[in-house]
Amino acid sequence: MGREMFDMICDVLGSMGAKEDTMLRAAIPIRQRVAVCIWRLATGEPLHLISKHFGLGISTCHKLVLEVCAAIKSVLMPRFLQWLDEAAAAWFKASYEATLGVPGVISAIIVPKISVAAYFNRRQC
Repeated sequence: MGREMFDMICDVLGSMGAKEDTMLRAAIPIRQRVAVCIWRLATGEPLHLISKHFGLGISTCHKLVLEVCAAIKSVLMPRFLQWLDEAAAAWFKASYEATLGVPGVISAIIVPKISVAAYFNRRQC
């Protein structure tokens, strides 16, 4: 992810309302909140390693991931992901079925660049 995309996500989510400092502790800045969430989603690292990396507690990191994911779902998803209307969905279904012979498919999200037969799952070694 580039800096521009990260800044855009922080700006949009920061406009929802930043957390305020209390007498007991300073609020975690929005940039750090988003960074913790994106780091967790991108790397899949355990929370205890992320907490050490960012200097936060494990439960704080867990809470941040949940809060930022909820904010992304409620703010960014409606803004950037649009569902097709019925006519467009029917046209895409017919097009995919005619081209590929696969019924009921509207769109492909990711098309692998390598042969699926050449895939090797390194996690189950």
